[in-house]
Amino acid sequence: MGNALELFATTSDLIESLSPVEQVQPVQYCAISSNEPTAAPVESIAALASKIDEARESHWLVTRAGVTLHARRVTTREGNVWYSFDQSQNPDSVLLYTGARQGKVLTPGRISTGSAGPEAQSLFRLFRKWYKKRSQRVRSYWVGAEALVMLRSGYRLTCNETASPIYDLREE
Repeated sequence: MGNALELFATTSDLIESLSPVEQVQPVQYCAISSNEPTAAPVESIAALASKIDEARESHWLVTRAGVTLHARRVTTREGNVWYSFDQSQNPDSVLLYTGARQGKVLTPGRISTGSAGPEAQSLFRLFRKWYKKRSQRVRSYWVGAEALVMLRSGYRLTCNETASPIYDLREE
């Protein structure tokens, strides 16, 4: 039983809408891939702000605070080793994909879970509830307040910066 909330959000939108979740249920965020086998979780969306802004796109595994995270070792064809912190090893989790801002383009993000477990479903419902409270539905996306201002001022909210404008989100 998977669930997903498709969204357009700036870093500020994410901080404003997801910080209340942390007051109700302390959580931790962990990058889904790492060169290290042990996780270095971050305990607030605000603390992730600089990492989100620096990245072209960000993927985070979110669990309740204090949960021990498990990594899956991945060896590339070139022999490099990295570690994946994913839902297959951490089923009581939610995935947060932040999307990205590239010039005058904002790409979509997503809050989702592929787990049917009660912990993952509960966490997903909490994230969905708080994000929806501070965003507006535009077609099939939930758009944060700052992202909505960007849309109305001519920014492209679209799947990627090279996509044809026919794929841009429109309010009409």
